[in-house]
Amino acid sequence: MKRLFSFILCVGLLVPVVFAQSTPKRVLTQAKIDKFLSDLPKLSKELERFADKYDQAFGMDSPEMAESFSQFTVPDVAAMFKAIQADAEVKKILAKYGWNDFWEVYGAVLSGYFLITFEDLAAQMNSPEFTKSIEHSKANYNKDDYQLVKKNQAKIQEVFESLE
Repeated sequence: MKRLFSFILCVGLLVPVVFAQSTPKRVLTQAKIDKFLSDLPKLSKELERFADKYDQAFGMDSPEMAESFSQFTVPDVAAMFKAIQADAEVKKILAKYGWNDFWEVYGAVLSGYFLITFEDLAAQMNSPEFTKSIEHSKANYNKDDYQLVKKNQAKIQEVFESLE
């Protein structure tokens, strides 16, 4: 995937977990994680064709692209993410694979994976502030989803790394 599309997916999906206020909703099951991990490489290849479209639409195809990333705000990312989710062609591709909750599952897997990764990093850094921040984010993430992601961490990492 191209830079902007990947950036939006990563940041746009992590934001709801970090800022959630209500009881975290359970999203994942083992079957959903298995389907997600099986479908993600194929979906990523199909969705790559939208990268240029969204790079252009959001002005990210310019040489100043790296500088623009630093100027993005949460509302900017949210607007971009909503545009991608609303795209009729993207919806059609997801439907072809039998997904009606892909973005929710993707967000839950990605957010859980980041939480676990940052949790490991916080332990290595021995930073009480960082650990407290991670614990706050973790409190806004469903405990059952967390356990499933942790159980599948190696498989998730393998699939994510294969996309790079």
